[in-house]
Amino acid sequence: MKGKRVTKINKKKPSNQRSAERKLTTPQAAEIFTSQVTKEGFSSENTRHAMERKRVSKNRVVASGFKPMTLNLDSAVMELLHDLYGGAGLKYTTRNGEICFKVAELSMMISYLITTHYNTTVTNQISGYKVYLHKIMAVVKFRKEFQFENEKEICDFLNVNKFKRYASVFRFKNGYDSTWEPKHLAMYIEAKSADEVYKKMKDRRIRLMKKVIN
Repeated sequence: MKGKRVTKINKKKPSNQRSAERKLTTPQAAEIFTSQVTKEGFSSENTRHAMERKRVSKNRVVASGFKPMTLNLDSAVMELLHDLYGGAGLKYTTRNGEICFKVAELSMMISYLITTHYNTTVTNQISGYKVYLHKIMAVVKFRKEFQFENEKEICDFLNVNKFKRYASVFRFKNGYDSTWEPKHLAMYIEAKSADEVYKKMKDRRIRLMKKVIN
């Protein structure tokens, strides 16, 4: 009686595993694979070190008595800051190939300017109005000069994003008309400062009141 032949069962490996093994059969492929792993390791390590440096820097700022905060500045303010910063001989740094302020230097310059000239700066409700007018003027000019939008498109942007439109210098914080139309933008586009916009609105209000009286 013949004995039964024992057949060896070969379990098939997943195709992706077989493919990976074939790629590693040559020294060149193995070298490439090792290089990729090494680069990923370095990248991960660099990221970890960067995060650690950022954490240490943030803790140092807080421990020194400063409070970090984020500011949104328009291009006109950025240009003025560069003039002041460069004029003071403060050093710049480079990030991603772009020349930037050193945060600590810029922070101290702003702190110095505000604390030094604080007593000569007067703020009141009218100043608050002008601050908002300055914001609108900056947005309108940015959308026109850098986004190349026309008046209708700018109004659509202002309305969709719910920018308030105060129709009178006497209605600030007491009510406003939130609907922007192209006819409202001329003074913001032509003006060089929020003070100028405020004066135009005030003069227009005075003219209207005189017409009513007469």
